[in-house]
Amino acid sequence: MKKSVMRLFVFIFVSLVSLLMISTMNAEEIVAAEEPAIRENSFQSDCPIIRAERPFHFTAVIESISKTEYRCRLIVPNDGTRFKETKITQSDDGFSKHVWEVVCAVPGQKDFTLELFTGDKTVQKITVSQTVLPPRKIETLDSIPAPKPVATKILVGAHNCPLWETEHASLWNQVVHKHQERTPALGIYSQDNPEIADWETKWAVEHGVSFFIYCWYRTSQGKAVETKFEKSVFDNALFKSKYGNMMKFTIMWENQSIGSSGIADEKDLMENLLPYWIEKFFKRENYLKIDNKPVLFIYRPEVVSSDLGGDDKAKAAFEMMREGCKKAGFDGLYLLGEYRGTDPNVLTRYKNFGLDYTFAYCWYVPNSPPPNTVIETQLNYIRKTQEMHDIIPQVVTLSQAWSGWHDEGSIWKLPPADFETLLRKGKEFIETNIPKNELGNKMIILDNWNEWSEGHYIAPYREYGFGYLDAVRRVFSDAQEQHDDLIPSDIGFNTYDLPQKMFENRTSWNFIDDNPASRIENNYQHWSPMMNVKDFRIENNRLRFETTTNDPAIRVLQKRTPALNFRNVVVRMKTNSTKNERLQFFWKTETAQDFNEIAKAETTVYPSENFADYSLDLSQNANWNGRITELRFDPVMSSGVKVELESIRLE
Repeated sequence: MKKSVMRLFVFIFVSLVSLLMISTMNAEEIVAAEEPAIRENSFQSDCPIIRAERPFHFTAVIESISKTEYRCRLIVPNDGTRFKETKITQSDDGFSKHVWEVVCAVPGQKDFTLELFTGDKTVQKITVSQTVLPPRKIETLDSIPAPKPVATKILVGAHNCPLWETEHASLWNQVVHKHQERTPALGIYSQDNPEIADWETKWAVEHGVSFFIYCWYRTSQGKAVETKFEKSVFDNALFKSKYGNMMKFTIMWENQSIGSSGIADEKDLMENLLPYWIEKFFKRENYLKIDNKPVLFIYRPEVVSSDLGGDDKAKAAFEMMREGCKKAGFDGLYLLGEYRGTDPNVLTRYKNFGLDYTFAYCWYVPNSPPPNTVIETQLNYIRKTQEMHDIIPQVVTLSQAWSGWHDEGSIWKLPPADFETLLRKGKEFIETNIPKNELGNKMIILDNWNEWSEGHYIAPYREYGFGYLDAVRRVFSDAQEQHDDLIPSDIGFNTYDLPQKMFENRTSWNFIDDNPASRIENNYQHWSPMMNVKDFRIENNRLRFETTTNDPAIRVLQKRTPALNFRNVVVRMKTNSTKNERLQFFWKTETAQDFNEIAKAETTVYPSENFADYSLDLSQNANWNGRITELRFDPVMSSGVKVELESIRLE
């Protein structure tokens, strides 16, 4: 009897295990079968800004798995908009390109939809929204027409992000590969062109923006001033532009890179940095000065204290800077310190530094909320800061949106109508609450003019056109609402796009390149720092950087790379670490949109003075599947390690 029961138990157990295995196999088969037979790979117009009655093209790139037959159609606004399919091209790798010529009949915010079918079944529907401007005849001109500034009762400034240069073209990847709706009216441009500065000046002053706050980056702490991004945005563009003097500018000292972007000591500040600013910037006619005092924004005031060895020394240094400006012919120097919180201890410290005002670069709004919550959250920050006015006064900042550089954390955006609501409430707050003798009553800061990849911008672009700038004009200017927003194509100009091949999706990166021109063109072949690395550069045919904590990482975007096409990643690398390290390789997919510990491969890195190949078997991880949207590489797990890469390749 006992043996029979035992046999029955074994039979049931084996049966359950078998059923579980079959269920698991079926589940795996179902998961695999969920890979769509066809899918949209790209769907966008060829014009970042559309005009009514002016032909343009919509292009859809369709991926057909196993050459599945499909149909697609373009759905346009039912307002007289006309279209026709003009071209279909197919490639051997299963991709087809469909092109439609479209002519919009009337201006406004318009939706365009791509619908994909297999048989009679709709398998995918994608809608993009884009502003259509009023019709306008093309006038072929030799130069950009002069701006027509509008007056405002308050100075309206906007942070200007100067990262968009050829040698750092990978910073555009978030826009090119993921957020085409953010494409600027100028195209995917390099800022080292005076015409870029002229268009920006024209669009800014014609909508009431009277000054830019350019991020300014030092790279040579403790010696003669060296910088990054400065030459392209100032020397090659703004200072050579035709209309640059028609608006003011100032700088924000981006001093957060410890050991390179700040000051080595008091002598470095007073003999290197301040004289450089005075001669290159402050003395320029169009540098922002109020009461004959240059206005300087400081991103991390507390780092000045760290650099000099104490808050009292920072206070003394700031006072010496004011005296240095007086000796140069000014009446002093306005110093504004960045802070996006409401801790009175931080504001008290800023007061003790001797700063004149506090400001926020942007406001943190948690939990990816709807527009009404975004507006109220920002106003609450501003109200609470004003309640601590006796500690230090503020200059108000209003933020349009936020996504982070890789869509991390809280993500939100105010459409133009909601942004206008925020502007009106911010303006009313200033007029009602901030004393008239203070800088905060004379100016307001908008965040941001052109942080395209970080997700906050008010400059004209594909999705909403001039919507944000028109809101600024309506709120802060008494000029008539009817006006002419000019774009490059209106005067026979092209957009200023960088070569498309600079942004091609890669699965192999070889940093050894004997052609310097090609090396610049490829920049870092789309790899960029993610966290805790410094001195990131290509030098002597290597991608080099140094780790700053035990959790360093670099990353690269992918445009739906099929995981199953590759089994391994091979990294050719050397480090100066004297101990065994762990190399880790993470990935994101369309369905798993965060880096995590279950989607990674790792191996040991041994101390060596020579380059070594490290091969990681990705196929052994069940999560290496679907479409890869981003890769992350953690070379070691120690701080202070110098890393050199010759190549990274999927194979």
